[in-house]
Parts: sequence; structure tokens; C-alpha cells
Amino acid sequence: MPSTTFTPTGSPQTFTVPAGVTTLTVTAVGGGGGIVTPDGGTPGKGGSVKCDITVTPGETLDVNPGYKGNDNPGTGGTSLTAGDGGGGPSGGGFPTPDRGAGGGGGSSAVRRSSTMLVVGPAGGGSGRGASNGAGGDGGTPSGSAGGGGTGGATGGAGATFSTNGAGGSASGGGAGGTGASPATSGAQSGGTGGGGSTSGAGTGGGGGGGYRGGGGGGGWFTGTNSGAGGGGGAGLSSGVAETIQNGVNTGDGYVVLRWGPLGGIYVDGAVHF
Repeated sequence: MPSTTFTPTGSPQTFTVPAGVTTLTVTAVGGGGGIVTPDGGTPGKGGSVKCDITVTPGETLDVNPGYKGNDNPGTGGTSLTAGDGGGGPSGGGFPTPDRGAGGGGGSSAVRRSSTMLVVGPAGGGSGRGASNGAGGDGGTPSGSAGGGGTGGATGGAGATFSTNGAGGSASGGGAGGTGASPATSGAQSGGTGGGGSTSGAGTGGGGGGGYRGGGGGGGWFTGTNSGAGGGGGAGLSSGVAETIQNGVNTGDGYVVLRWGPLGGIYVDGAVHF
């Protein structure tokens, strides 16, 4: 069965449906969350969505794999902007902004114009500091919540099919940001992680991208406490014969498209009947 695999490039990519093909098998896998060494928690894992979608020969689809969340991010964390999969940046330490936690992973999506067809959800970034919160896994129809930190910081909520993940709470530090909704531009970013402390501890992880983005983890202000993890993004399947696996990928996201002869013979890049 012919296939092609798309990996992140930082820009949207396209796929033209071959002649004679009316069904594509799509596997969309979201990126994993980022981690901070040596004191980061376990990052969330991206989820996988596999399904068959109906297509028209010759039409062009947008294919946008998302990157893994940034490890050891700098000033406030770095927002991921690859195609449809913007992962949430982590919060920065205050007033030491180079002490971010793990960034949220980017989702991997296939679109027809502005219509989302399949989205592989991304994992949330881990919190920073001892006993920090783990990132939540990307899932379909719902992502997992990020783990709580110490001192009262709470993890970002996992997104669902119908709701963006809410940011985690904090007292004295920064609260996590809420994840983003689907947009015609294709950006479904996770929420920003909450700010940490003067020593750089207590920073919240960014939320994972998805059809809806996971919330960022709450930060904590004192240097002895730890930030919470970002929530996982929510995936989408609009096809049939679907196979959904939550929390399976730690690296960059990717998209695999497969198509078969559907009763014809595949020769020279096309199906002949």
C-alpha cells in the first residue's frame, strides 16, 4: 500500500490526492511535552489518531505535524508555531526569565481548507522544581490533566472535544493560561505555563496543542516549591474505522497517509482501473 510520512518543518505542508483514490488512511500523532533537566517532572506524551477519510482525487489537503515541546526553554519558554500544532510556552521564573519549565508539544493535523479532519493531540510540558508536576498526556476525545506541584500549584486541565483546558491555579506565582480553540488559521495552541520564583523553581509547564489546547500548569512563587504540569491537548477523528491511542509519543509529532488500489492497479503514482 503506497504511503507518505510528514514530519515537522515549521511550515504548513500539502498533499495532493492521487488519481483514482477516494479514501485515505490517516495516522496523526501529536508531539510529546518538553522537560527541564535535571529537575523536571515527567513530560506528557502525544496521542495517536488513525482513521479512514473520504477524499476527492486531485484535491489538496493541508498536513501540519507538530514539534515536541521545548526542553530547557529560555525566556518564558518558546511558543511552538509549526503548522496546526502550537504548543504552549512554559512560564518563566521571576525576575529570572530563563528558568522556564517544559514547553507543551505541538499537535499534528490534517485539514481540508479550514475544516479539521484529523488531529493527533500533544502532551503537556512538565513543571520545574523538586517534586514537580508531570505533564498530562494528549488524548481523544480528552487529554489528561497535568500533575500538581508543591505548595499549592495545580496542573493545567486536559482539553476535551468541546472545551479548552483551563489553566492551573497558583498562590503568589503565576496562574497557567487557558488553551486555545480551533481556528481557521490552524492554530490550536496549549495554554502558557504559570510564572515561577526568583530562584527559577516553581515554574509551570505549557499545555499541549490539539483540536483544543490543554491548560498551562500553575506556577509557585517561593523557591522551595514546585510548578505544576501542563494539560494534554484533545484530538479529533472525523473518519471511520478509527484506532485511538492516548499517551504514546515522546518525540516530534508526525502524520502518515496511506492509500490502496481500491479495486484498481497502482502504477507510476496513480491508480488505474
